[in-house]
Amino acid sequence: MEAFERELDMPWALYYVRRLFLVTEDGRRRPVKRSTERVDLGGLHHLAQRLISVSGRHGLGVEHDPVYGRARAWLRPRAKGWPMAKKLFAPARVIDKKDQNFEQHWDALVSGSAAHSLSPASPLTAAPGRTPHAR
Repeated sequence: MEAFERELDMPWALYYVRRLFLVTEDGRRRPVKRSTERVDLGGLHHLAQRLISVSGRHGLGVEHDPVYGRARAWLRPRAKGWPMAKKLFAPARVIDKKDQNFEQHWDALVSGSAAHSLSPASPLTAAPGRTPHAR
């Protein structure tokens, strides 16, 4: 318990998180693609309060656990089916990272160009590790 308390007192980061849930040509779920970008550093409770305050000014709903201090503001909530994209701000202790071709897949899915016509040539339906141009 002492180690847990020390971890809560360590600096935390507020992240801009985007996740893509994609499918293969035959409808199988692909591994989730992620992009995380640190936007602030501070204590867990301070970051949660900042997130709640900024989200309120922009009319965003916030999930907040006052016992543990965690908060999440959803800019694009997770949908029920795949393919989908979700976007949120959340405090966590991870490194900045972005999966290969993330921006290309993100742009295609959130623009709607991939949501209605997932053709075999779409980068969203290409087999994992393959691009449409590699066929």
